[in-house]
Amino acid sequence: MESKQKVFVSSTIYDFADLRSALKYWLNEMGFEVYMSEYNDFRKDSADNSYNACLNAIQECDYYILLIGSRVGGLFSDNPKISITQKEYREANRLFENGKIKKMFAFVRKDIWTIREDRKALHQFLKNNYLMDNELSKDDIKQIESHESTFIKDADFIFSFIKEVGKVQQMKDAISDNSELPNNNWINTFNTFEDIITVLKVELNIQSELSYLRWSEIVAQEITKNLSKLCFKKDGKIFPYYSCILKLRDILPKTVSTKFTVDKSVSYGIFKFLSNSAIHADGLRCDMIRGALQSGIFLRYDINKFDYRSTNIQKSLFDIIDNISRAQKIYDTMFKNNSLARLIEKSLQGIKNGIIADSGDTDIVFLIALFDSEYNIVQLSRYLMAVLKSNYDDKAYPELHPTQIFPDDNENNDDKDITQEEIYDYLTNYSE
Repeated sequence: MESKQKVFVSSTIYDFADLRSALKYWLNEMGFEVYMSEYNDFRKDSADNSYNACLNAIQECDYYILLIGSRVGGLFSDNPKISITQKEYREANRLFENGKIKKMFAFVRKDIWTIREDRKALHQFLKNNYLMDNELSKDDIKQIESHESTFIKDADFIFSFIKEVGKVQQMKDAISDNSELPNNNWINTFNTFEDIITVLKVELNIQSELSYLRWSEIVAQEITKNLSKLCFKKDGKIFPYYSCILKLRDILPKTVSTKFTVDKSVSYGIFKFLSNSAIHADGLRCDMIRGALQSGIFLRYDINKFDYRSTNIQKSLFDIIDNISRAQKIYDTMFKNNSLARLIEKSLQGIKNGIIADSGDTDIVFLIALFDSEYNIVQLSRYLMAVLKSNYDDKAYPELHPTQIFPDDNENNDDKDITQEEIYDYLTNYSE
């Protein structure tokens, strides 16, 4: 099983307790393993120093998230003054520069950012209006700019840390020297938890929300139940019932009303297919699949067209519903006109002596049509499970069997390969 991507979350704990808890829950739900030192599942060597344990944990992670608020938190060292959170950031940045951490994300509370910008403006105002007249010294201005308040403690340290994360001095030096600008200096401001996850969804390429995951599981349960009716187990392996008549599909003539021979083994395959899988076709369900389709959860917004567009997942839901409906109609017709009974009787006779069949026989046509539908149901189901549960590439769409049994029927029809996408474009470009 593929290991989970690991995320280290760094911040002071006391003033971010609720936010850290929510972030851990959300990231866990999105499939990440989250490292937060205050939780019992934090991986550590209990014999190690707690500070070193955190720094070592960062080395195991793929991503690093930094939250900056109004508190400095515990100190890693007094001289020079370095906070634990600051030390963690520096370690993560070192690992990022060495290619060991994929991405780093820095978030600053909007209120802190606003106070910082206001005090920068105040600094400039005092400098322009009072420094020149010697009414205030540089130290006086700095003291006013970094004064403590009920909201922010040690403002000078926090503002300095923000400058470090934003790599302000490195940016100035690079511009001055016309050298390469520093990477990884983006800072995001936030008021709410939603502000944070909006950034993470884009940066971590998280397309799934809880509703997406919920519908994925609901669809997975229904297609699993359906396939339990269409498959059997032999020698510890699972096979679809349609595999019993693969040979019949291969030996079927490409043209209508052509005689061909069905041998004993293929006759037995027909009997097994009809006696098991075919009679279960009526029990296949797509209520939940249809619900997911109607919910639009698998649609994607096309910013260039300002509209929602279909995806391969959405397309597969359409196709699986179509094939289930088709299989049920075929079975219902076969049952009502006694085609099912006739084929079972013929296959039993063929087990002894084989069968001389005709590709134009309606019973054979129904049998092949049912085979094709069940083949498509199984392939689409496997594709959906792989995409929804195993991050399989959704572009690798399965090759399905066509609805026409005899391909030569439409060889002179130029429109035989018309696709759903072509019809969509045709309808949406009416003015042309």
